[in-house]
Order: sequence, then C-alpha cells, then structure tokens
Amino acid sequence: MPARYLLRGQPVRVLVKFALPSKRNPAVPVPAWLCWHTAPPGAPRNALVEREDGTRFVRPFRGLRRDLTAT
Repeated sequence: MPARYLLRGQPVRVLVKFALPSKRNPAVPVPAWLCWHTAPPGAPRNALVEREDGTRFVRPFRGLRRDLTAT
C-alpha cells in the first residue's frame, strides 16, 4: 500500500520515492560513470506522486507532509 501524504492540503499517494542503493535495495546494472553511492549535493530527492483523480507526476519529496488522518 503506497504511503499517503498531503500536498497543499490535498491527499496524494507516493508510489515511488528516491532511495540510495543498499543490500535491501541493490543498484540496477548501469555504466560506472552513471552510478553514485551518495546523492550529489543539492540534488532533489524526487518521488512519483499520484493524486486522487489518478494523475501521476514527479516532484521533489520535500514539501510533502504525512497524512495523519489516513487509516
């Protein structure tokens, strides 16, 4: 079940969010020049977000607030 957050007071679901590679989340095979082990400084941690009407978009994870009323 995707996590529920609030974006400008409207409920949204975060389908996919940024995660660095780890044992539980191994990196996909890509060229060495494309892989980093820490996020570049200042890089946004993007998330795929879905609104209640079904529209999906990518935005920075920053600014999303946990929906404490979701059950």
